[in-house]
Amino acid sequence: MKLLNRLWLAAAFVSLAGGVSAQSIADRFIEAYSAAEEQLQNREYKAAVKGYDAVERMVASVTPEQRDSLAERFGCDAEELIDGMSYNYACALALTGSKRKALDRYERFVDGTVGKSEHYNYEWVAEEDSDLDCIRSDKRFKAAAARLKEWCDYRHILRQAAPYCRQQCDTLPRWRYAAPNDRELVRVREYFKLDSIAGAGDELSKIKNILRWVHDNIPHDGSSSWPEERNSIAMYELCKREGRGINCRMLAQVLNECYLSMGLKSRYVTCLPRTMVSDCHVINVVYSNQLDKWVWVDPTFNAYLTDDRGEMMSIEEVRECILEGRKCHLNEDANWNNRSPQTYEHYIEHYMAKNLYFLQCRSVSEWAAESNEKQAQPCRMVTLVPSDTYSSCKPDGRNAYTADAEWFWQSPYIE
Repeated sequence: MKLLNRLWLAAAFVSLAGGVSAQSIADRFIEAYSAAEEQLQNREYKAAVKGYDAVERMVASVTPEQRDSLAERFGCDAEELIDGMSYNYACALALTGSKRKALDRYERFVDGTVGKSEHYNYEWVAEEDSDLDCIRSDKRFKAAAARLKEWCDYRHILRQAAPYCRQQCDTLPRWRYAAPNDRELVRVREYFKLDSIAGAGDELSKIKNILRWVHDNIPHDGSSSWPEERNSIAMYELCKREGRGINCRMLAQVLNECYLSMGLKSRYVTCLPRTMVSDCHVINVVYSNQLDKWVWVDPTFNAYLTDDRGEMMSIEEVRECILEGRKCHLNEDANWNNRSPQTYEHYIEHYMAKNLYFLQCRSVSEWAAESNEKQAQPCRMVTLVPSDTYSSCKPDGRNAYTADAEWFWQSPYIE
């Protein structure tokens, strides 16, 4: 029902449980905040207001040493901790009829979010949460929600982007894809027994089977340390040996090598927001000869999208659906680490809508693409940008830019 506004605050609760002295300021903060949250959930609104107020007084009275302790533990300063609880505080105040104070708190939540953190459910906090109904028509609320919209309504932000346009691309690098008879890719195919994993079905079933196998056998861990050896076999063995996962970029590189080894043209794509605050996401595209287009596959979430006919969709097609306000379909078994099912609303409308503003690929798709040896080579990163952004981009020896989507998503079989 309620919202924990800061992802770092949620993470801190998990990491601190039983982990520090009962006398620490961080523990006292968590204990007091948790009590207020429980009162809010139990609809004890007046008690919750008193609880949040007590938390704020506690934080306001900390010593310089305690402020340093809070900053070290939570990764933010004391004022940001108060920002982080201000949304639920506003809900509690609104539910007790304290409209002016609720507006004060809502504005603090918004101003502590804009430019500083990301929020994946703008609609809920600005339009849908019934706890705030008594202040929703107030001009202060509307002004604050408008500020939030320009920062956190990712579908709105994407729709503001200028369209792509055709351009001269003579100075851009050629797309190149490693052949399946590459010695290392042959080793990948044999090591993972990919012919068996892919199965005997058609091309699209093989694409889905390999996607599912990578997702099921290598966990995702966005906070994991970067592996020293960055090739599919080494990363797989590392995860099995240490019982760990790898981040989305590494997972996409594993899947990329698997597809290439099977003779499928593939890239991994860094999907970037308009403004980088906390994260981006990396997925794959693989070229389907059956459909004559690149199709979206995401090993972090075992995810792909289909249209109303059940046909797998490309990044460009999904992006157009978001821009036009149409819906496509997320596969029913999309999930995170086989623990958290994904919904279309969260995965596409909230998360990926944020991350489809810029799209970036290496011009060469190959084995161990981000090994130290390959990184030292002059392979260029190519970024697809909205046309109104292109003039401000500054290409160099390693980075190229284009607003030409047709060129960016050209068939890998064009000579």
